[in-house]
Amino acid sequence: GEAHISDRIGIGTTSPTAPLHIFQDNANTAIAPTAGILIEQDGTGDAVLQFLLTGTKRWIAGIDNSDSDKFKIVHGVSDLNDASVFTIDTDSNVGIGTTSPSDYDVSNNNLVVYGSGHSGITIASGTSNTGGLMFADGTSGVETYRGYISYNHSSDHLTLGASSSPIAYFKSGKVGIGTSSPEVALDVVGDV
Repeated sequence: GEAHISDRIGIGTTSPTAPLHIFQDNANTAIAPTAGILIEQDGTGDAVLQFLLTGTKRWIAGIDNSDSDKFKIVHGVSDLNDASVFTIDTDSNVGIGTTSPSDYDVSNNNLVVYGSGHSGITIASGTSNTGGLMFADGTSGVETYRGYISYNHSSDHLTLGASSSPIAYFKSGKVGIGTSSPEVALDVVGDV
C-alpha cells in the first residue's frame, strides 16, 4: 500500500522520514547525551538487534551474555550462540569466522581470520595501482610508521619496506635487494 505520515513514528521529530525516525539536536543535551537506540538486557539473556528479510536471510548483532559478553554479528541463525561471522571480545580482540579470537593469540595479535580449509585477508586498492599492509608503533600515543608490504599493479611487484625505505622487491619469481628490477633469482645491488 501507500505510505502515509501516520505510518511512521517520530521520536524527537514531528516529520519522520522512516518507519522509525529518532532525531536529536546535539545542542539539547538535557534530554540525553547521545542519540540512538539503547537495547538493554537486565537479566541473563542477550542484548540483540535483528535484521530479517522474510523467508530469506536473518542477521543478528548484539552482546552474547552467555559467551563472556562478546559482541557478535551472525547470520542465518536464530541465536548469537549458533555461529559467528564477526566477534569482538572484551579485550578488543577481533575474530572473523571464530568466536574465540584470543584462542589463536600469537604474540598478542588482535585480529584472527579463521576459515575451515581456507582463510586469509584480501587487501584491495580502490585504484588499479597499489595496495598494501602498513605497520605502525602506537606505544607513545602517536602512531609511528614502521614498515609495509605493498603490491604495485602497474609494475607487477611486491615491496617489503621499513619506515619509508624499501628493503626488498619481489617480481616474477625474483628477489631484488637494492633494485626494483631483479634480473636473476636473487639480485643484490650494493655492498653485501
